[in-house]
Amino acid sequence: MLSGLKEYSGNVTAVVTVADDGGSSGRLRESLNMVAPGDLTDCYAALSDSPALARLLLHRFDRGEGLEGHTFGNLLLATLSEEQGGLATAMQDIHDILRVRGRVYPATTVPATLVARLSDGRVVRGESHLSSCLGSEQVREVSLEPADLPALPEVIESIYAAELIVLGPGSLFTSVMPVLLVPAIAAALRSTPARLVYVAPLMTEPGETTGMTLEDHFAAITAHLGRAPDYILANSAVIAPYIKAHYAAQGAAVLDTRRSSRNLRGRILFAPLLKHEPVAQARHDPEALAQALHSLLERMHQVA
Repeated sequence: MLSGLKEYSGNVTAVVTVADDGGSSGRLRESLNMVAPGDLTDCYAALSDSPALARLLLHRFDRGEGLEGHTFGNLLLATLSEEQGGLATAMQDIHDILRVRGRVYPATTVPATLVARLSDGRVVRGESHLSSCLGSEQVREVSLEPADLPALPEVIESIYAAELIVLGPGSLFTSVMPVLLVPAIAAALRSTPARLVYVAPLMTEPGETTGMTLEDHFAAITAHLGRAPDYILANSAVIAPYIKAHYAAQGAAVLDTRRSSRNLRGRILFAPLLKHEPVAQARHDPEALAQALHSLLERMHQVA
């Protein structure tokens, strides 16, 4: 989404979850007591105006003692965080070095742990442990520890300055929700007059959203945030049978957008958002998604 939006505007701000505790992010977080850098790295790469830097940020070392599994971007963010005493004070340098068109901020600057309560009553702590604990159970509620996480002032300012706030696309409980659980961010999202649009995923996610419909996604966001999205942007393009079969083998399916209440149907905007790829993967097309969001913004201006 960000790589598509940057072709329309340099006035884009991404606010990113930093609750990941697995892989490269988890190792750096544990070693340096820093926020997880992985999702930040992805967003910096998407908004960088330098193709070479974007490529280097995502380079993952597959050998080297202590380096294997880390991305160059994660190591760069860890270096700047160490050198300046935390990512909060390194933000401007990061944006300048990476030639970012727009801004990317962590949802909080304090290491946070995702806590999920499952339908069978169990409580799971840590994003990396969630998928392995889900069988027939579903996630009922998520929260962050500690509960009183701070947000950067720049994030709150960006929310109040925004014309349109986009939630997603991404994993519902492990990518979208953690940002909404930071108290100051949630309060700002509830009080801003800006419209909220949720970009619905193309497919369900094994374990995390198995069996959930678009209505369920909408209800979960509304319950956790305390405000309902004004719009839902959903894909209308047909997903090929071989792609469905590929996902079915992993326990996933096309997200059901048909079983929707009248309240939800009035908020759904359909557009062909599927990226056509030779591989059996369902992904959003960056240009199509950016165009759909830009068209929504233009329509809002016309109404205003």
